Amino acid sequence: MEEQKCMIGPEYMSPVFALIDEKVTIEEEHRQVKRCIMDVLNAPKGLVSIDVNDVRDLFQEGGVIHAFDVSVDALMANRMNLMMVEITRNSTHLEPFNHALVLFFFPEEQPLRMDELQPFSDWIESITGEFLIKWGMAPQSKQELRAIVLLQ
Repeated sequence: MEEQKCMIGPEYMSPVFALIDEKVTIEEEHRQVKRCIMDVLNAPKGLVSIDVNDVRDLFQEGGVIHAFDVSVDALMANRMNLMMVEITRNSTHLEPFNHALVLFFFPEEQPLRMDELQPFSDWIESITGEFLIKWGMAPQSKQELRAIVLLQ
């Protein structure tokens, strides 16, 4: 499978950049959120894709947006369990949150299987209160399982 980038033009990004400017005031976090959103929007077309409208719709209401990026070795037997440990470790201090965007990147030769997503489903179910999530999966050339997570 050839990796195809979908470069998003500035005219589509203006509303998202305005949203980031409004929701993220600390400069370092602003750069991190912007980088993560650009990585998500410029991801190769995947099994489940996320577009600029998903980002805007998910985060237009609510407070500060936080972002982080985690990865684990894609060849490990329990890679999704390990990934969810990392996501939980990085998100615990950001609770409570009620909006999440998660994009998983997987190596083309080791795609994520539906049966591997149970730990992710368990994480979603563990979040209390009203919760909205957009998530997707896309191939990459690196030999790691990577997740970009944005929380609000």
